[in-house]
Amino acid sequence: SHSLRCLARMRLLRMAPQSSRSISASSLLERRVKGPGEGTPFRGNRRGVPADRGGMTIDDLVLPRILPASSTTATIDSEWLEGLDGGSVTLVVEEFMRRPSVRQMAQENGLNEKIFLKAYMSFRSMCQKFDELDPELLVILKDIINGENNDVERLFPFFIEHAKRVFPHLESMDDLKNISDLTQPHNWYPEARTIKRKIIFHAGPTNSGKTHNALNRFRESKSGVFCGPLKLLAAEVYTKENKKGFKVDMVTGEERRFAVDNLHPSAHISCTVEMLSTAMRVEVAVIDEIQMLRDEQRGWAWTRALLGVAADEVHLCGEVAAIPIVKKLLEPIGETVKVVTYERKSPLVV
Repeated sequence: SHSLRCLARMRLLRMAPQSSRSISASSLLERRVKGPGEGTPFRGNRRGVPADRGGMTIDDLVLPRILPASSTTATIDSEWLEGLDGGSVTLVVEEFMRRPSVRQMAQENGLNEKIFLKAYMSFRSMCQKFDELDPELLVILKDIINGENNDVERLFPFFIEHAKRVFPHLESMDDLKNISDLTQPHNWYPEARTIKRKIIFHAGPTNSGKTHNALNRFRESKSGVFCGPLKLLAAEVYTKENKKGFKVDMVTGEERRFAVDNLHPSAHISCTVEMLSTAMRVEVAVIDEIQMLRDEQRGWAWTRALLGVAADEVHLCGEVAAIPIVKKLLEPIGETVKVVTYERKSPLVV
């Protein structure tokens, strides 16, 4: 993405008139992305003449790589080159480009119309360099020109391989689509997806003992993390457990405290939910106040903790009303939820 941003800035600077070369790249980009009524979008040619008002895409910005000259491993005899000339090869490649089936296959391989045409022009230039061609491609071109096999679609494997060499981003498009797919957030946490987690939901009202029981399992584990909604609760767990002689570190957005020191971090951590590291593997994780995942402002942090914590056991503490949404979020992963219900230990007085 950094390379693409640099490329965008360089291209926009090239398109700017000489009198505006002193304008920063960020200013040009701002002018380019403004919509109707907000200013004049800038999309000029090399002379600085504004072109159209359409928005740029990645296909407008990327340029084919210039590949270094390659030498074939096999020795090409002069008789192989008999009957080959630039004009004949150009006709074959142009026929290949005009085939609807070729364009369909290119689209299925991630090449839209703009990239296809750019890749075709680069491929056509490559096919003119007979001494650098793959011998197999050379034989296919010669067969087509001599009428021995007129199926120009045989060129497609060589074309798509060349396209991916001159446009390396094509190899990453599927990964980019998966990463940017906001409909499947469970795929954002590969560390957690390598574990078949055991999910226990401690459901009940305040002062029912649900968090107490979850913390008992936290103490029994070899490693663990407690995620609370407030710094006050994270500090409370940190203070109480260390007073009992059970070493727990604390991590919040403001500070980190160590039971011993930073050279000897503890295997157990008490943190605010936003500070959970999804790359940290632990035996037990306790996520308190799980019903907060429905909150419009901070709900993302509990959703991230639920889907992303890399723990063998995940203990969720919260209200009964949160059980359906938790089950729904975990359904695509195939993880089931064991629900343990609690009753209030003391009467509620209004």
